[in-house]
Amino acid sequence: MAGEVIHAKETAGGKSPIAAVAVGLIFGLAAAALALLIISAAAVFYDIPEHVMNILIIVISAASMFFAGLKAAAKNQKNGLLIGVVTGLLYSAITLAAGLMFGSSIGFSPELIADFAVAAALGGLGGVAGINMAGHKNRKRKHK
Repeated sequence: MAGEVIHAKETAGGKSPIAAVAVGLIFGLAAAALALLIISAAAVFYDIPEHVMNILIIVISAASMFFAGLKAAAKNQKNGLLIGVVTGLLYSAITLAAGLMFGSSIGFSPELIADFAVAAALGGLGGVAGINMAGHKNRKRKHK
């Protein structure tokens, strides 16, 4: 109808994009924390070389960003790429802020830009995958 006002909660089938991003962030950060706790416990009992630990941390971070975007987009059911990119960027900003709170220093560098670009790309890929998974679940097979 003309003149009808659409509120944020009514978009995407009643789903709020902010709530979807929050759920994705919580899911991704919790998954990362659990995985990091597991490899930390393994490091106590086994002699894991530092370069292997660094690789494991990078893989866990990348997978968590992807899954955060996937979960957010699947919850929102719309705009998967955008929701995933926003989720990835916020994930990276949160982990950067956490690092700063525990004594790290930050400088504006190409590495920092690359970190945010990779986070946006992984979150966006997760968002596209989340929309495709959600769409696949919602499709019904037509039986003849």
